[in-house]
Amino acid sequence: MDVLEIIQTSKKKDCAIFDGHQYRLHRANKQNICSWLCIKERSSDCHGTLKSKDGKVLHVSRHVCIPDVTATEVAKKLCTIKKRVREEEHSVSKIYMQEMGPLFNRGYDYVENIPTLPAVRAQLYRIRRKEQGIAVEPKNSQNIEIIDDDVIMEDG
Repeated sequence: MDVLEIIQTSKKKDCAIFDGHQYRLHRANKQNICSWLCIKERSSDCHGTLKSKDGKVLHVSRHVCIPDVTATEVAKKLCTIKKRVREEEHSVSKIYMQEMGPLFNRGYDYVENIPTLPAVRAQLYRIRRKEQGIAVEPKNSQNIEIIDDDVIMEDG
């Protein structure tokens, strides 16, 4: 039995990777058997499905779409970068270069699929701020939250 690799998308949804295809979780039953659908079901009208139990692949149906190994590798690296940004104190650019650096040497197919650092920098810093519990500065006066304990009236 083959082992399934599961990563998280930017929307905190599970995404399964197997044989160069990416799948989104369709449903899971009481026996913990998960049904996955190809993420290209709408764009390429692909009806590829995968069934798994406890991370092991039970059944894979035929795909219409072509497996995109480069996109899956980049997705895995981005997931790793986001995890490291949450857990480590190194700079975002250093983590990005450590993870994406090896992919830059693999050829043009990889380079064209890799998002640039400026394209993902704001997202990565947002992830770090959220993990550290740092609040974002309010944009206007309506967004300012005043805690009742801090309010002191003029008459005491």
